[in-house]
Amino acid sequence: MLLMLFLRKYFLVLLVLIITILNQSCKSTEEFGNRTLRQPSTASDYVYVSKSNTKNTSTKKTRKSSDSTHKTKSESKISTSYQNQQEIIIDEAQSYIGTPYNYNGKTPKPGFDCSGFVAWVFSKAGYNLSGSSQTQSSMGKPIEKDELDRGDLVFFGQNGKVTHVSIVDEVKANHIYVIHATSSRGVVKDEITNNEYWDSRFLFARRVITDNDVVRN
Repeated sequence: MLLMLFLRKYFLVLLVLIITILNQSCKSTEEFGNRTLRQPSTASDYVYVSKSNTKNTSTKKTRKSSDSTHKTKSESKISTSYQNQQEIIIDEAQSYIGTPYNYNGKTPKPGFDCSGFVAWVFSKAGYNLSGSSQTQSSMGKPIEKDELDRGDLVFFGQNGKVTHVSIVDEVKANHIYVIHATSSRGVVKDEITNNEYWDSRFLFARRVITDNDVVRN
């Protein structure tokens, strides 16, 4: 009887001990689990970084878009370069008014002939128009007289043969003014409309200024 009581008491103590050990084990597992649960927090950090990277990517895309806008502005500049080239050519041509004529002259000193003057002026805008007035008459594209604009080339001659070339300086209503190197007066500005001499010798006009580099250096 005493033995039974002793064993029962011992069994109860043992049972309590086992339960205590199991509780401790569960607690350790929970703590370990908590530690493992922190990992998703780190993963969350990675997710945040990923979002940050996405944000950076978005920023890069925005910058790219900005670059695209900048490119559009650059293209806009290219589209207006026609006017810029006109200004360069006209300013250059006007600066040589008064320069003496020199047969076959290609430079300001000692002077220009008509095609040499045109080639020199256009070279300042990056164009290679070397050669005679006949050679220059095949450059660019043909345009009608009523389409003439600043910087266009006007060719004169007789019987269809080109003998002279000039640069359009300005067009006002039906009045066309050119700058050219004449054999008698050197580089001058003339109105060619309402002028019997030039009007009778007018052959055709061509536009060399362009927004691309077809005829440029």
